[in-house]
Amino acid sequence: MKQLLAVLLLMVISDNLYGQGCSDAGFCTINGFKPENQDSTNAQLDTSKITKNEISLGINFGKADYSISTFGSYIDYKRNLNRSISLNLKLTAINQNGNNISNTGISDIYVTSNYKLKSKIGITTGFKFPFTDGNQSYNSLPLPLDYQSSLGTIDYLLGISTGFNNFQIVAAWQQPITQNENSFLAETYPTNSKIRDFQSTNKFNRAGDVLVRLSWPIKAAKRLTITPGLLSIYHLKKDRFTAINGRRLDINGSDGLTVNSNLYFDYKLNNKQYLQLSLGSPLVVRTARPDGLTRSLVVSFEFKQSF
Repeated sequence: MKQLLAVLLLMVISDNLYGQGCSDAGFCTINGFKPENQDSTNAQLDTSKITKNEISLGINFGKADYSISTFGSYIDYKRNLNRSISLNLKLTAINQNGNNISNTGISDIYVTSNYKLKSKIGITTGFKFPFTDGNQSYNSLPLPLDYQSSLGTIDYLLGISTGFNNFQIVAAWQQPITQNENSFLAETYPTNSKIRDFQSTNKFNRAGDVLVRLSWPIKAAKRLTITPGLLSIYHLKKDRFTAINGRRLDINGSDGLTVNSNLYFDYKLNNKQYLQLSLGSPLVVRTARPDGLTRSLVVSFEFKQSF
């Protein structure tokens, strides 16, 4: 309980901070990278309760930079081939609204596989494929990445998860293998437009990220598990863009560390249905976040059905 109260206090204190919510919308919460629901995991270890399929439906709300609000949704399908191997498809969508601009679209699809090497060690690998090129426009002007429904890159994903005592640890790597077609230049917007304050991302070149997550489930009641945790994301090097004069420039402050506090509430309805509420807020932030993933607070809700 003391640990839980400490995390809640940190989230309240950090509510006025803005940091990278994740290395990509949806990446931090794919199966294998987010904290495991202990009741669900234990059910899968029981051979009499193994199910072949899981479907999860989720929504999330975020407070982003530049007075932007985000509303996201996703559908996740997991196929358990056996007790050791599973396949995952996750489809995401998002709406970004603020400064008299609103954009809605399907974002990305994540195709991943999970391998349980031992009871407490898992390997996750796969790819993220975008549904847009990251260069959607508004009034014939390219939008900054803060309003793009996808970063528009094809990414390779690799992660490992394990546990000791009552702790869960995940380490993951996300590396873009293509870049997007974004052509946003702040100078092309009218002088009275708030969009001129955004970071230009013309011919954007995005670096990779390393994720490390530490979480510790607390059994609060027979059906309720509360899981506080810390999520660290290290952006491996500076992102780059091409300025209006044609010069290729680094975006100073875009590399480095972000640390987020997370809190999960998992409620077991029965052996095949689960509800999850999660909260996230930054503790340590990077100076520049040109990818538009800035969040001061994220609230998510998920329903999972096994069959």
